[in-house]
Amino acid sequence: TDSDSLSQTIVLGQVKNIRTAWPNAEVEVVCHGGGLELLQKTKSKVTDQVAEWGSKGVIFSACNNTMKRRNIKKEDLLSAAQVVPSAMIELTLKQEKGWAYVKGGH
Repeated sequence: TDSDSLSQTIVLGQVKNIRTAWPNAEVEVVCHGGGLELLQKTKSKVTDQVAEWGSKGVIFSACNNTMKRRNIKKEDLLSAAQVVPSAMIELTLKQEKGWAYVKGGH
């Protein structure tokens, strides 16, 4: 949820820590609010890391509700990003399937 580039760098560091300790962990980074900047081509400061982790199976999801409010199109996002209808629904559905929710950043 945080547009701060330091917070976004920390999130990707946390992804690295998870995957280092648990190489086969399924990880999804759900971005909404200011955090959507992590996935925007013109605003992300971590494009290389998003591409790297995306190629290693980490899912990067963008909230369509945030995109609508901010007039952001799918083509404005990094290629690793997928769009989900709602961040809150995505998180809820994952938790119902047994996923753990961890709020990243600082």
